[in-house]
Amino acid sequence: HFDFKKLGFFSSIVFSLVCLLSEVSAERPNVLLITVDTFRPDHLGAYGYVRETSPVLDRLASEGVIFHNTISSSSWTTPGLVSVLTGLWAPTHRVDRRGVSLSSSIPTMAKLLREEGYVAPDILYLSSIPNFQNLGFTRSYSDRDIFLPNGDEVLFQALKAYQDSTFFLYYH
Repeated sequence: HFDFKKLGFFSSIVFSLVCLLSEVSAERPNVLLITVDTFRPDHLGAYGYVRETSPVLDRLASEGVIFHNTISSSSWTTPGLVSVLTGLWAPTHRVDRRGVSLSSSIPTMAKLLREEGYVAPDILYLSSIPNFQNLGFTRSYSDRDIFLPNGDEVLFQALKAYQDSTFFLYYH
């Protein structure tokens, strides 16, 4: 049994941000969520590091939202990423061991934004793993599988393919 109240805080933040930004501009903002699980923030320019180690991320951070105080819900990547996309702790979403998929009844950021008219294409290289099923992403552009093995190229091509859409892109 899933307790939808636990998702309330998460979804209210996402939709408050979307609504706030929508009021500021005539259009809804595109959402680009980038997660990285192996960076040290004390070595990134956006967090104050003086050497130029991350110019592209620093530029993105200067134009977007950067979080200075974050806590992972798990020491293992998979449950932590699923928590980011659901707003739930690993014991609640239950994707806390290999081979377990998210219940399709659990709301996710992608599902909620799609209900608001966003496109949420699957550009995640992890989506073929059972742990990353049912996250609410839709099959993306036809050349996705061509670009997927080429690292960041899948993101750049998705930005190009969906430039005329209101999108939610998740890249890890």
